[in-house]
Amino acid sequence: MATTQISSDIEFKGEAQLEGKLIIDGKVDGNILSNGSVLIKSGARVRADLQVKNVEVEGLLQGNVIATELTRLASSANMIGDINCKFIEIERGANHNGITVMK
Repeated sequence: MATTQISSDIEFKGEAQLEGKLIIDGKVDGNILSNGSVLIKSGARVRADLQVKNVEVEGLLQGNVIATELTRLASSANMIGDINCKFIEIERGANHNGITVMK
């Protein structure tokens, strides 16, 4: 599967649908649908609802997550929104303001 990257100089608005891995360094405003993984890097700012297999948050995420497998919040993560996932990992220092439901 391919890897797609939204670099720090890109602002993306709309809905992204993909099969592979998505790495976000820039700004995203919209929705993300993926059978793969999404990595939100520490400098990224994302306002989106995510329906993914796995998500790792290091930066800012404002939106709800539905992950069929793993949601991981790194120590630098700042997330505002609800999480629905099978597994969750939260590092010390991560900020999450929302409800978490594990299946």
